[in-house]
Amino acid sequence: MCRTIHNRLGEGRSFGGTNYVAVSGLGLDSARYDPSKPEYAKKVGMTGYDWGSKPAEVTDGLSNTIYMIQVPPSHPRPWIAGGGATAQGLDDSGANPMDDFAHAAPGGKRGTFVLMGDGSVRFVPEGIKPEVFKAMATRAGGETISELDTDAPKVTAPKGGDGELRGAVSAAVSGAPKQDAKVDGDPDLTKIQGKWKVKKIVMAGMSALPPQALNAMEMQIVGNRQTLKLQGIVELFAADLKLDSSKSPKTMVTTLVSFGDLPGVSPEMKAKLPKPCTTDNGIYEINGDTLIIRSSGPGGKEFPKELKVPEMGSTDGYLELERVK
Repeated sequence: MCRTIHNRLGEGRSFGGTNYVAVSGLGLDSARYDPSKPEYAKKVGMTGYDWGSKPAEVTDGLSNTIYMIQVPPSHPRPWIAGGGATAQGLDDSGANPMDDFAHAAPGGKRGTFVLMGDGSVRFVPEGIKPEVFKAMATRAGGETISELDTDAPKVTAPKGGDGELRGAVSAAVSGAPKQDAKVDGDPDLTKIQGKWKVKKIVMAGMSALPPQALNAMEMQIVGNRQTLKLQGIVELFAADLKLDSSKSPKTMVTTLVSFGDLPGVSPEMKAKLPKPCTTDNGIYEINGDTLIIRSSGPGGKEFPKELKVPEMGSTDGYLELERVK
């Protein structure tokens, strides 16, 4: 679960971010609709901000109607804020209402998981027909969904008792997989799995860190999760990765998950650090046991053009890594 910031509720404090929200129907403001009004009767979902549904009111069928939906982990919204962090309607004004929900999922597919009114779980792929997805969001729209099992197949709980459904972006994996293990996502993601020794690091145009500091640093990449640690124990930061090796130069988008204790960093400096869920666009190159990364800094800035050490005064970051065998 991504940690997120909400300044109105507590400046400088982070809260647990939303993983799932209730689907309120069609329309971005549908959580505020009054289901008793005729103009909203076919647009509302199973629940809103101050109303819910009895089974008899879900005339489209509980098995055909979405109750909750998984939201992308990069969207910062704490449960404590209420509102759109607890219920969300589909944007039925655009070409594809799935644009607000699709993200990386197990198996390399893009889409999202939904909990239906009857308690079943389905995977909704990114390419689902908009009219089918919208029909799934309403409780009494009157639509006929003839091939739901094909359009949004049911998902069964994995064996072993772990029934948690986790997207590939946000899944935490315990222990580094073998380097030849298959990892969901870009082919290069498999190549960079494991532990990496930090050979050089430059942050925001600062001088490269001295050898004694570098010797204590280790990068671990497990699945889509990148973690930088001190002495292999103290976590400095963790981020989720999305690679695209088809581009030139190859791109790497990181979404910050958390910062650790950052020993030796003053509270003033910590306050200036990027907040969880912010993204950083970068480029990379992997050559055998060497991985080089240059990033543009948090905030969705343009991708760097060249894979070289940033000049003094640049806000770009730079990493040279060597695989730990």
